[in-house]
Amino acid sequence: MVFRFAGFELDQQRAELRGPDGGAIRLRLKTFEMLRLFAANSGRVLSKAELMEALWPNVHVGEDSLFQCIRELRAALGDNRRQIIKLVSGRGYRFDIEVSNTRRLDGPCRSSVARPRFRADSERQCCSEPAADDADHCRDGDGRRKQRPWRRGHGGGRYRQPD
Repeated sequence: MVFRFAGFELDQQRAELRGPDGGAIRLRLKTFEMLRLFAANSGRVLSKAELMEALWPNVHVGEDSLFQCIRELRAALGDNRRQIIKLVSGRGYRFDIEVSNTRRLDGPCRSSVARPRFRADSERQCCSEPAADDADHCRDGDGRRKQRPWRRGHGGGRYRQPD
Protein backbone atom coordinates (compact mmCIF):
# COMPACT_ATOMS: atom_id res chain seq x y z
CA MET A 1 0.00 0.00 0.00
CA VAL A 2 1.29 3.46 -0.90
CA PHE A 3 0.03 6.59 0.84
CA ARG A 4 0.34 9.86 -1.09
CA PHE A 5 0.14 13.30 0.50
CA ALA A 6 1.56 16.76 -0.23
CA GLY A 7 3.83 15.35 -2.95
CA PHE A 8 5.23 12.66 -0.64
CA GLU A 9 4.84 8.90 -1.08
CA LEU A 10 4.90 6.51 1.84
CA ASP A 11 5.52 3.00 0.50
CA GLN A 12 4.73 0.49 3.24
CA GLN A 13 6.00 -2.55 1.34
CA ARG A 14 9.41 -0.99 0.77
CA ALA A 15 9.35 0.83 4.13
CA GLU A 16 10.31 4.00 2.32
CA LEU A 17 9.29 7.66 2.30
CA ARG A 18 9.94 9.50 -0.95
CA GLY A 19 9.90 13.27 -1.20
CA PRO A 20 8.30 15.41 -3.91
CA ASP A 21 11.52 15.09 -5.95
CA GLY A 22 11.30 11.27 -5.80
CA GLY A 23 14.32 10.94 -3.52
CA ALA A 24 14.20 8.64 -0.52
CA ILE A 25 13.99 10.29 2.90
CA ARG A 26 15.60 8.29 5.69
CA LEU A 27 13.56 7.78 8.84
CA ARG A 28 14.14 5.75 11.97
CA LEU A 29 11.86 2.71 12.28
CA LYS A 30 9.63 4.21 15.00
CA THR A 31 9.37 7.49 13.11
CA PHE A 32 8.36 5.61 9.96
CA GLU A 33 5.77 3.62 11.91
CA MET A 34 4.36 6.83 13.37
CA LEU A 35 4.03 8.37 9.90
CA ARG A 36 2.32 5.20 8.66
CA LEU A 37 -0.12 5.42 11.56
CA PHE A 38 -0.81 9.11 10.92
CA ALA A 39 -1.34 8.52 7.19
CA ALA A 40 -3.72 5.62 7.82
CA ASN A 41 -5.71 7.80 10.25
CA SER A 42 -5.55 11.13 8.42
CA GLY A 43 -7.89 13.75 9.87
CA ARG A 44 -8.44 11.76 13.06
CA VAL A 45 -7.03 12.84 16.42
CA LEU A 46 -4.66 10.22 17.83
CA SER A 47 -4.07 10.52 21.55
CA LYS A 48 -0.59 10.35 23.04
CA ALA A 49 -1.55 7.12 24.78
CA GLU A 50 -2.82 5.62 21.51
CA LEU A 51 0.38 6.58 19.68
CA MET A 52 2.62 5.26 22.44
CA GLU A 53 0.73 1.95 22.65
CA ALA A 54 0.89 1.49 18.88
CA LEU A 55 4.61 2.31 18.63
CA TRP A 56 5.87 0.82 21.88
CA PRO A 57 3.41 -1.95 22.85
CA ASN A 58 3.91 -3.34 26.35
CA VAL A 59 6.94 -1.09 26.87
CA HIS A 60 7.01 1.88 29.20
CA VAL A 61 8.66 4.85 27.51
CA GLY A 62 8.51 8.52 28.34
CA GLU A 63 6.71 11.12 26.27
CA ASP A 64 10.12 12.39 25.13
CA SER A 65 10.34 9.40 22.76
CA LEU A 66 7.01 10.40 21.23
CA PHE A 67 8.05 14.05 20.94
CA GLN A 68 11.33 13.03 19.28
CA CYS A 69 9.48 11.06 16.59
CA ILE A 70 7.14 13.99 15.95
CA ARG A 71 10.11 16.38 15.66
CA GLU A 72 11.78 14.03 13.17
CA LEU A 73 8.58 13.74 11.13
CA ARG A 74 8.08 17.49 11.01
CA ALA A 75 11.67 17.97 9.87
CA ALA A 76 11.38 15.25 7.19
CA LEU A 77 8.11 16.71 5.87
CA GLY A 78 9.28 20.31 6.09
CA ASP A 79 6.43 21.05 8.50
CA ASN A 80 8.13 23.99 10.24
CA ARG A 81 4.83 25.85 10.63
CA ARG A 82 3.13 22.73 12.07
CA GLN A 83 0.41 22.66 9.43
CA ILE A 84 0.64 18.92 8.64
CA ILE A 85 0.98 17.42 12.12
CA LYS A 86 -1.15 19.53 14.41
CA LEU A 87 -1.35 19.41 18.17
CA VAL A 88 -4.94 19.25 19.38
CA SER A 89 -4.60 20.63 22.88
CA GLY A 90 -5.46 18.12 25.57
CA ARG A 91 -6.41 15.42 23.06
CA GLY A 92 -3.41 14.42 20.91
CA TYR A 93 -2.17 14.92 17.36
CA ARG A 94 -3.92 15.09 13.99
CA PHE A 95 -2.38 14.48 10.58
CA ASP A 96 -4.21 17.36 8.93
CA ILE A 97 -3.66 16.77 5.23
CA GLU A 98 -5.48 14.85 2.53
CA VAL A 99 -4.06 11.37 2.03
CA SER A 100 -4.79 9.02 -0.85
CA ASN A 101 -3.81 5.39 -0.79
CA THR A 102 -3.32 2.90 -3.56
CA ARG A 103 -2.18 -0.65 -3.77
CA ARG A 104 1.30 -1.07 -5.12
CA LEU A 105 1.27 -3.19 -8.24
CA ASP A 106 4.42 -5.22 -8.68
CA GLY A 107 4.44 -5.51 -12.44
CA PRO A 108 7.30 -6.36 -14.71
CA CYS A 109 10.53 -4.48 -14.36
CA ARG A 110 10.65 -1.21 -16.30
CA SER A 111 13.96 -2.02 -17.91
CA SER A 112 14.06 -4.26 -20.95
CA VAL A 113 16.28 -6.81 -19.20
CA ALA A 114 15.25 -7.74 -15.69
CA ARG A 115 18.17 -8.91 -13.57
CA PRO A 116 17.90 -10.24 -10.05
CA ARG A 117 19.82 -8.21 -7.53
CA PHE A 118 21.41 -11.30 -5.99
CA ARG A 119 21.85 -14.78 -7.35
CA ALA A 120 20.80 -17.84 -5.43
CA ASP A 121 23.45 -19.11 -3.01
CA SER A 122 24.18 -22.06 -5.30
CA GLU A 123 24.97 -19.65 -8.16
CA ARG A 124 27.07 -17.18 -6.20
CA GLN A 125 30.62 -16.87 -7.36
CA CYS A 126 31.87 -15.64 -4.02
CA CYS A 127 30.82 -16.71 -0.58
CA SER A 128 31.23 -13.35 1.11
CA GLU A 129 30.01 -10.88 -1.52
CA PRO A 130 26.77 -10.52 -3.48
CA ALA A 131 27.02 -11.95 -6.95
CA ALA A 132 28.15 -9.62 -9.68
CA ASP A 133 28.66 -10.01 -13.41
CA ASP A 134 32.38 -9.34 -13.02
CA ALA A 135 33.07 -11.43 -9.94
CA ASP A 136 36.84 -11.69 -10.48
CA HIS A 137 37.33 -10.43 -6.94
CA CYS A 138 36.06 -13.83 -5.79
CA ARG A 139 38.69 -15.81 -7.68
CA ASP A 140 42.35 -16.27 -6.95
CA GLY A 141 45.09 -15.89 -9.58
CA ASP A 142 44.47 -19.41 -11.02
CA GLY A 143 40.75 -18.77 -11.48
CA ARG A 144 39.77 -20.98 -8.54
CA ARG A 145 37.21 -19.86 -5.98
CA LYS A 146 38.60 -18.27 -2.85
CA GLN A 147 38.05 -20.04 0.43
CA ARG A 148 35.63 -18.60 2.93
CA PRO A 149 37.34 -16.15 5.28
CA TRP A 150 34.71 -16.92 7.94
CA ARG A 151 32.18 -19.53 8.81
CA ARG A 152 28.62 -19.31 9.99
CA GLY A 153 28.41 -19.34 13.77
CA HIS A 154 25.56 -20.40 15.99
CA GLY A 155 25.23 -17.14 17.90
CA GLY A 156 22.15 -15.34 16.64
CA GLY A 157 23.06 -15.53 12.96
CA ARG A 158 26.20 -13.42 13.28
CA TYR A 159 29.42 -14.27 11.56
CA ARG A 160 32.57 -15.01 13.50
CA GLN A 161 36.16 -15.85 12.76
CA PRO A 162 37.14 -19.55 12.75
CA ASP A 163 38.49 -20.97 16.00
